[in-house]
Amino acid sequence: MPLLEASGQRRDAAHYRLVLGRCYWERSQPNLARQEYERARVELEREGPSEDLAIADVRLAGLHMFDCEHTECRAIAERAIAEAKVAGANLIRIWAGLFLGGSTIALGEPDEGFALMDATFQEADRRGVFWIARNALHNSIVTRCVGLRAAQAQPLLEHYERLRIGGREDYMEFFDRGNVAYYLGYPEQARLHYHHANRLARDSESSTAEAWTIRS
Repeated sequence: MPLLEASGQRRDAAHYRLVLGRCYWERSQPNLARQEYERARVELEREGPSEDLAIADVRLAGLHMFDCEHTECRAIAERAIAEAKVAGANLIRIWAGLFLGGSTIALGEPDEGFALMDATFQEADRRGVFWIARNALHNSIVTRCVGLRAAQAQPLLEHYERLRIGGREDYMEFFDRGNVAYYLGYPEQARLHYHHANRLARDSESSTAEAWTIRS
């Protein structure tokens, strides 16, 4: 990125800072990820709403959600949605709804929040954008389990097999199967799912995902 910036290609550099930030997050370095997202956002904001600017805010909203900073998460998710609408970046608008929904639940409006998360999943699924659909499905299931709504989460698991990208399994599906089993009172079944999720997370070389499945 410094070479791009030095040659005046600051917009391209900001784009790649978003990629670098995600790499840091996958390697369990959220503070470095935040720095890259914020640096990218400062640069992108100069040119007005764009898809990359909305992505920067979606990533920042996610970091605030993981840190339980839900007021900040909601404000940034709303900003991302507004930016995406102006830029015509419909996929990012859909994606941002996931974080708006999660923060809304945490701020004491669960019915409205789950409706937003479910709408995110349904629109992404309808448009065939499976990576957003899977992300929304995963967050919806985890949030329902933690909120003692595992019975509501259980039927959502059936979507996973259809949404497998390239027919491949990944850690999210089995992490969620483990969560549902655990909260419904089947610890041995949960343990098997968590073990499989952990193996898949190791295979993906995401230390963040591996840490989540170990804690479970």
